[in-house]
Amino acid sequence: MEVDGAELARLRAGEVLIEEKRLDESGGYVRVQVLIEASAETVWGVISSCAHAHRYLNGLKQCEVLVDEPGRAVTHHVIDPGWLTPTMDYRFETRRTPYRRMDFNLIEGNLKEMEGYWRLVPGDSGVVVEHEVRIKPRAPAPMWLIRRKLRNDLPDMMACIRNLSDGSLTSELARSDQAACGGRAAD
Repeated sequence: MEVDGAELARLRAGEVLIEEKRLDESGGYVRVQVLIEASAETVWGVISSCAHAHRYLNGLKQCEVLVDEPGRAVTHHVIDPGWLTPTMDYRFETRRTPYRRMDFNLIEGNLKEMEGYWRLVPGDSGVVVEHEVRIKPRAPAPMWLIRRKLRNDLPDMMACIRNLSDGSLTSELARSDQAACGGRAAD
């Protein structure tokens, strides 16, 4: 992952960068980046924990790790995103390179497709965390609805992860990041 000078300046200012990619069919494809002033190990502990996922993943009703092996995990999620969006119930596999990268893909469930990754790149100012997800529902859903949901939820998710990692860059940003957790974050 390469972050140019302008993007790095925006990340250092506390911004969550989001890039929406286009799909020709129903679904969403988004990449987000955030700078977290914490160790890669701390951030890894947040993004790989069901207890933390309940705080940062909007609508998560169930999170259960079914298989936990070196380099690989299988997890079951049930997410009720709310109004107009059907409940998602799925199992996914994560291939892990500790503290650096997690690639995930759908095994089974009521989604047509779900895949993506988490990438952690340590630097002088902390860890740049990049998350990319591509999701297609099995049930017909308006393309605009899925894209809007991802575009609205993922920046708050990344800000909440920054809060849970105790890696907000300023005290003002820490308050904003905690608010992004929607009251789900611990004090």
